[in-house]
Amino acid sequence: MRNPILIAGVALAVMALVAVGMGKRASKRLETEAPEAVRVVPPRPRIEQARAQLDRSPAEALKTIDTLDRALGRFDPERRALEIEAHVRLGAIGRARSLADTFYRTFPRNPEIARIERLTGHHPRPYGPP
Repeated sequence: MRNPILIAGVALAVMALVAVGMGKRASKRLETEAPEAVRVVPPRPRIEQARAQLDRSPAEALKTIDTLDRALGRFDPERRALEIEAHVRLGAIGRARSLADTFYRTFPRNPEIARIERLTGHHPRPYGPP
């Protein structure tokens, strides 16, 4: 009789090796496909750049945020909050409120919620059972 623990261990080892190989291919693909600005400038300065652009040009801030999202994914509360603020400054309050609602569900305990509520005038409704 085969040992199920041994079989599970071997399966996990194979999955790990495949994941490592896929990760290397993905990182090489990102290096070759990513826009030049994303490859050269680390994410933190780019976020600060988007924050500075909010005053001058909210549309440019949205472009910077979009570039970061394409390179790093959308799951970042700081970028989502900046995106909401940019839409408010552009006068797209409906879009900002829609994004705020998604933000409240995705990041329910994030300290940025209070600022987003002030910006949009949109307050989260309770989700789930009462």
